[in-house]
Parts: sequence; structure tokens; C-alpha cells
Amino acid sequence: FLDAYDAIRRDSYPHVVTSLALAARSLPEPRLQRRLQELCAEVQRGAQPRVAELYAVRGLFSESPLGLNKLQASHVRALSRVLFLTPHLPTFFLRRRLRSHVLEIRHLDRAMLRLGLGRLSEEELKAVRFLQRRRRAR
Repeated sequence: FLDAYDAIRRDSYPHVVTSLALAARSLPEPRLQRRLQELCAEVQRGAQPRVAELYAVRGLFSESPLGLNKLQASHVRALSRVLFLTPHLPTFFLRRRLRSHVLEIRHLDRAMLRLGLGRLSEEELKAVRFLQRRRRAR
């Protein structure tokens, strides 16, 4: 089942990246617009950007046109597929579910960073993995 879920997720990535590259065209600052389009092109070629490169553009995603409340419905649906959330709901509900899901992931990431993976027991790591799988299945 995990292979099937991963295949579904992988199939959704190209649409997300393409939508992001198109949305980048409407950014007001040409330098950031160009940088985000370069990152999208890099990902489309199969490369993996460095964390510092992603960190440099992260502020773009909290405001228009790339903020969750401003994304086009097709982009919201693609993001929903990546996170295994049903894309067959009105956009308002999809945004709400995405926001909730991302917040949960953020809290889990912060907790794991505070604890450190080395401090988690094997059972706790299995529990985290189980929760991740369960979230994907929803």
C-alpha cells in the first residue's frame, strides 16, 4: 500500500510545481520571481534544491499570490492530493483541511526537533511512522 500511496503522491508533484511556476509570474519583485522560477525548473529537471535556497523564498508563501488563501483552486487540489486529502471538496474546505494538516505536521516536526530523533525509542519511532501512514491514508 505504501508503494501505491507514494505513486499517487509522485504523480501529483509535477502539477504542484507547474502551478507554482505559473503563480511565480505574478510576484511583484522580479528577483524573487526569477529565483522561484529557477527553483521550479530545477525541481522539474529532477534536482533537489538545497534547504538554504528554499529558505530564501519561504516568505513568499505567507502572502499573495502564493499564500494558501490566494492559490488557485487547481493548485489547492494538487496540494491536497500530495497530502492524501480528498481533492473533491469545495475549495474553501480544501484550504481549511490543508491548513489544519500543515499545522499538525509543523507541530510534529517541532516536537521531534525538540526531542531529537536519537532520544526517541524504537516504539516511539514506530508510532510516529504509524501516524504518518494513517494521515496519508485519509
